Amino acid sequence: MNIKSIATAAAAAGLLACATPSFATPVTLTFEGTHSFGFVSDFYNGGTDIPAGSFETPASGPSYNVAFGPDALALSNDGFGPGPDGEYYSNAPTPGTIMAPVGSSASLTATNGNSFIGSVSFFYSAVQAFTVDVLDAGNSVLATLNLAANNGSCGASPYCFWSEASLDFSGAAKSIRFGGGYDALNSTTIAGFDNITVNAVPVPAAGWLLASGLAIFGGRMRRKRIA
Repeated sequence: MNIKSIATAAAAAGLLACATPSFATPVTLTFEGTHSFGFVSDFYNGGTDIPAGSFETPASGPSYNVAFGPDALALSNDGFGPGPDGEYYSNAPTPGTIMAPVGSSASLTATNGNSFIGSVSFFYSAVQAFTVDVLDAGNSVLATLNLAANNGSCGASPYCFWSEASLDFSGAAKSIRFGGGYDALNSTTIAGFDNITVNAVPVPAAGWLLASGLAIFGGRMRRKRIA
């Protein structure tokens, strides 16, 4: 193989390396800092949440390339809840705020050319059984987690018993659907979530560039054999 062919092979190998995603450190979404009864929205996506009151200043969190759908409600213990101390929940992993679906569009989505890989874990509290789905970029379901009700004897607080759940999946996921925590038939929120942990990695950008590089390399090798 001559110097030109070696250089072409090296370029193709470089393209392969660039197209292979590197694993990121897992991130945990605690929802701390979001406004109670506001929507999480782009709080973890380099933007802000959407406060319930127009007089409140939107809050921003760390930019994790993660956005939430319009039904992901932030719920804090602000003293106005039905619990004995005015709480909406108790015993959650982090004390300030949780996420409660108020509709089917409470998905967590990877943004800015990222995807989720490997697994998702979270804590949940629910009065009914429900499911959490992991979907790819084409909205095909990669994996489903069936969760049992765990909050049947909590008393006055809607969410006072929490369980940890995790789901492994193969392939690159684009979204994780938490809307199963909303009972559309009865228009009722049936679950709360806290400490959602995901692994977000760059999508293999320029996969087409890798294919092009390999095609060029293959073409040159074929020409060399013919010559």
